[in-house]
Amino acid sequence: MNITQVSYGKLFNLGEYEHEEIKYTATVEEHETGDEVMAKLIQYVDAAHKAINVLQSLNVKIDRISATRHDPYCTGLTSDAIEYHEETIEEIKQRIKRLLQQRKGKITVEAKKEYTDSIKTCEENIKDHTSIIKDLKKSLKELLRKRERYQKMFYAGDFSFIITD
Repeated sequence: MNITQVSYGKLFNLGEYEHEEIKYTATVEEHETGDEVMAKLIQYVDAAHKAINVLQSLNVKIDRISATRHDPYCTGLTSDAIEYHEETIEEIKQRIKRLLQQRKGKITVEAKKEYTDSIKTCEENIKDHTSIIKDLKKSLKELLRKRERYQKMFYAGDFSFIITD
């Protein structure tokens, strides 16, 4: 029997009654056997599946850069985490304004010191939240670059990034 074409495909379960099919068809060249081509197709299908998984996990990481340790109400979405910290900074700034206004009145030296200490604490909190936002944005930027690079490789048929990730 003369085999001129070979196909191989596989269904991958995605859960919730969904699946993904990856299928390749190749022409058997004169210097190849059907078995050799089939073995290559199996490798291609498995590599494509792994590459898709890497890209999908990057998307999840982009959407859910770790809900920060200081944010019990955050859903885990990066945009929610950044928004939470920006709102917290604004609340702290408002608190500083109120403390400064209260400190202007006729109060004892101890009370002024207490207000000053409270303001310093608020300023430290602002620095902490600003640092967290900066880290989130940096992580997001790095992941977006990585995803873009991997997508270009994927669409060019280069799945070598599955080895590094």
